[in-house]
Amino acid sequence: MAEDLFKRVRATPVIFDLLPSEPALASAFADDAKLLPFATYDIVRTRLQDAVAKLLLAARLAQHEAQSRYGTHLIILRPALVAAAKGIWLVEPDGTTERAARSCAVLANDRQSAATAMTVATDNGGPSAFAQVGERTRQVCREMLTIGREFGAVQLPRDNFD
Repeated sequence: MAEDLFKRVRATPVIFDLLPSEPALASAFADDAKLLPFATYDIVRTRLQDAVAKLLLAARLAQHEAQSRYGTHLIILRPALVAAAKGIWLVEPDGTTERAARSCAVLANDRQSAATAMTVATDNGGPSAFAQVGERTRQVCREMLTIGREFGAVQLPRDNFD
C-alpha cells in the first residue's frame, strides 16, 4: 500500500504539466490580470507546485531508511500543507478584488520573509550585497501592500503556532 501511495505522489507533477500556462480568457483569473501588474493565476500555480515539490521531497525522505528513522519526512509535510493551503485560500473567493488583495498579501509576506533572511545573512557575516537585496525586497513588499490596500487590506491566515 505504501508503494502505491508513493507512485501516486510521484505522478502528481504531471497535473501541472497539463494545466495551461495562462488562464482561459473566460476565466475569472483572466479578469484578475487586468487589475494587477502580475497574474493571480501564477501565484496560485506556484503555491500548489511548491506544495507538490515538498510532498515529493517528503515521499523521497520517507523511503530513505536513515532519514525516515528520524522522521525527517514528517518535517517537510508542514510546509507542503501550508503552501497548498495558501493556494486554496487564493482560489477560494469568487470576486476578482478579493483574489487580488489576497495575492498581494501573499506576495508581501513572501517578500518580508526574504528581506528578513537577507538581514540575518548580512548580520551573520554574509556579503553586504545581501543587505541591498534585503532593502529592495522590503521595498517590493511595501509596494505589494500598497497595491493590496486598493482592493481592501487582507490579513494572511496564520501558518504558525505562536
